[in-house]
Amino acid sequence: MPETQSASGKIASVGDAQFTMSIGKDQDRKDLQFVIDENTKVDGQLSVGAQATVDFKLDGGKNIATHVIVTPSSGVQSR
Repeated sequence: MPETQSASGKIASVGDAQFTMSIGKDQDRKDLQFVIDENTKVDGQLSVGAQATVDFKLDGGKNIATHVIVTPSSGVQSR
């Protein structure tokens, strides 16, 4: 069983079953792509420019998102 990792950053793009998140600042920034499957739990709305924290596991060379917490840009967490 792959171990779960966590990353935080800004959502750069959102697709049908995946999204890309920019992690880090300036020259250290890198874009990571995450796959969303039927087991992924998403808290909030995935939208470009939103801050998010992703728990994920590496499986077959892909980052499989297990839990995504989106922080609304207003800073207020909606329930």
